[in-house]
Amino acid sequence: MHGVSEKINGAIAKLTEAHVRKGLAAAKNGTIYSLAVVTSPESHAYPGRDYQALTVPIYVGDDKEYGTNKLGGIDDYISLWCGVGTHMDGFGHVSVHGHHLDGKKTEDVIHARGAKEFGVETIPPIASRGIMLDICRLKGVAQLAADYEVTRQDIDDACTAQGVDIQDGDIVLIHTGLITDIWNKREYKAHGSGSENLDSESGIGLDAAKYLVEEKGVVAIGADNWALEVIPAPQAGEFLPVHGYLLVEKGVHIMENVWTSDLARDQVYEFFFVVAGPKWSGAVQMPIHPIAII
Repeated sequence: MHGVSEKINGAIAKLTEAHVRKGLAAAKNGTIYSLAVVTSPESHAYPGRDYQALTVPIYVGDDKEYGTNKLGGIDDYISLWCGVGTHMDGFGHVSVHGHHLDGKKTEDVIHARGAKEFGVETIPPIASRGIMLDICRLKGVAQLAADYEVTRQDIDDACTAQGVDIQDGDIVLIHTGLITDIWNKREYKAHGSGSENLDSESGIGLDAAKYLVEEKGVVAIGADNWALEVIPAPQAGEFLPVHGYLLVEKGVHIMENVWTSDLARDQVYEFFFVVAGPKWSGAVQMPIHPIAII
């Protein structure tokens, strides 16, 4: 499907032209929804992550305007931790007991100057049918309570209420309502107002993740929160077990800070989902701009 000779890793390797056509069939009128947030220095981020942009004139000698038409050029430099804003996690991003996808040891995957395996440059554009599950509407709230675990039953109930059926090769997005609160200027950084959200957020639990992947055949999962999964983990003492399960055990990409609010507002639950990111050699996460077409 992808027209490249490189090996495609993980669950998206099973996507075929048939999955693309199924996604295309969901696009009936051509309306496009942006599913990305604006990334800025004010974007919330996990501690230590930030974003900065620098713009400067392009000089040739002492001149910054060229030709008789006095054309001026501007260059820009971006300093970005790749986990700021709407982004996708690659398989180099986390390890469990020192191992990544396919049992590869961290020392064989990660180097100080970039991942030697599973860099995001190996992730091709992804196009398939998308399903958005509005758990807020299901529960009759604008935002799920902090630490609410989205369950397998919630997934089934949302599918029934929305009249959708999750199928093999789908991409599933979860609407928790959290990101609306963030972008209403609520601070969401360590040691600041709202920092409790770094220790507590609604999201899917491990049982729901297993249901989506093992029984429904989902190839990528995203949500409108910073870590996809419920925090703290229901399993006492565990840290981000859904990350470990999806990225290390099953090879399923995670998308975080996905803007699902417009889909929820318009009650859009099925669509043609397309996402791609930069081919940054050795990066383990990447900024993305996913779109939904209906």
